[in-house]
Amino acid sequence: REVGENSRSLKLASMDFDLPFLVLSQFSRPKDGARPTIHSLKESGDVENDADVILLFISEELRKDGLTPVAVNIGKQREGVAGFDVPLMFNPQSQSFQSAEDTLGET
Repeated sequence: REVGENSRSLKLASMDFDLPFLVLSQFSRPKDGARPTIHSLKESGDVENDADVILLFISEELRKDGLTPVAVNIGKQREGVAGFDVPLMFNPQSQSFQSAEDTLGET
């Protein structure tokens, strides 16, 4: 219930102030080894209803010494296409993401 109240409050504040909010949420990995979906979000019903965009960052393992491939799944997009992945590379030294296409040929 608290998650739902917080989610709705953030949505109303975003509309009142005409500002976007970035909210992070933990999700549960499906037990059968399937990829997480928006339904994997904890208390997903309220979050799913209130969010305009849901991005799921999915990585098998994070490497500490090099670039890590990450799939950003567009789980929900109120005004556009959803259900596809954007391949990125995560750089742990700079805590930044790069286009996977820009990193081709790098080691």
